[in-house]
Amino acid sequence: MIDPAWQSQGIATGMLYHIIQALSDEENTTLRSRKASSNEPSREWHHRMGFINP
Repeated sequence: MIDPAWQSQGIATGMLYHIIQALSDEENTTLRSRKASSNEPSREWHHRMGFINP
């Protein structure tokens, strides 16, 4: 979760890319994430990152 004051600056996306690289280096193939269904910005981010379908 990113503090609202720091949102929309690419922090969560950067963290995700770092995590994906670390998991790839360890040959892990599964990554899961949770979101609040009522949180539209979170839902949109999860969709852009490939976690959910529209």
